[in-house]
Amino acid sequence: MSATLPDDETVERELARIRVEVMAAIGTVRSPRVSTRVRAIRATAIAIGAAVALSAGAFAVVSSLTERQTTARCYESVSLRAPYTEVQVGLASDAHPEWNDPVGACSLPWADGIVGQKTPPTGGAQTFPVPPLVACEQANGVAAVFPSRDAATAEDLCGSLGLAVWSRS
Repeated sequence: MSATLPDDETVERELARIRVEVMAAIGTVRSPRVSTRVRAIRATAIAIGAAVALSAGAFAVVSSLTERQTTARCYESVSLRAPYTEVQVGLASDAHPEWNDPVGACSLPWADGIVGQKTPPTGGAQTFPVPPLVACEQANGVAAVFPSRDAATAEDLCGSLGLAVWSRS
């Protein structure tokens, strides 16, 4: 029995077909080493991202609590859009016991002319007159201090701005 060998063209076609099948199979097979490395990198990236997000969230909460406890905004007029100056509250000393409350703390920038004053004091005075001030509480817990208009009560003034009356001592 004699065997006939295929011609060169038939061999080339068959080899081309086999090459295509082999290349397709190689493309679908993943190396376990590469796969493990990719999974490890992905897990590390997710862990780092989660740690950063948690740290940022914790920082935001702590800084918000700190702002609520130590900041008051002294507004120039009865409007939340009015210019304001931020002052520190709750840092009282023997020299400045008024710093324990927002109204007392805001009276200082009013008297110094930092808030609400456009012209120098009259009659050689060193300080400006301080209007009656009312403290309200913003939704974020920060004190907002406004000059009282027309002897309005704290409830009326704060209520007209959609705020609560400041109740902390």
